[in-house]
Amino acid sequence: MKTKRIYIAAAVAVVLVPLALLLHTFSPAPLPEPIPYAGPLPPSATPPQEMAVYAVVAGVNHRVAAFGFRGGSLFERREFSMAGAFVKHPKGDLLIDTGFGRNIDAQFRTLPFMIRAITFYSLWRPAADQLRDVGYDPKSLSCHSSDPLALGPRQRPARLPRHACVGDTPRTRVHQEKQ
Repeated sequence: MKTKRIYIAAAVAVVLVPLALLLHTFSPAPLPEPIPYAGPLPPSATPPQEMAVYAVVAGVNHRVAAFGFRGGSLFERREFSMAGAFVKHPKGDLLIDTGFGRNIDAQFRTLPFMIRAITFYSLWRPAADQLRDVGYDPKSLSCHSSDPLALGPRQRPARLPRHACVGDTPRTRVHQEKQ
């Protein structure tokens, strides 16, 4: 009887100790108060007047706050945007990340079952389509992307020559609201 209790206690410990350690990773961990910087300030940035930055939101990931930041609640629903930043610059335009691409459904199916079971997303409109909607050819971008297929089957980004910029003024409607 005593050995049976020992086995039960060991089995409980084998399950509860890792579970407690896992749950501890979700607890808040505030950073220490930073020491104020007392050195000289860098010179002010002077971006070109023609430069503009736009958010290109391609969808949202529906999760709980605990998956977004340490200390977030397991019961607080959050929507995390899947977005890129479109930088219009006289020397070349840049798309930093692309959010969700057209192939997100196929990519999602390659994830492990447990990740798919707890992940829900809404694809609004891929960045490439949003850029085309306003008359911009996404193939002419200098592109950094976590999802290179979001813009199409290009093998590597190309530098955008100065004369390829669209118009003299930045477009004002790159982000299309969720329908």
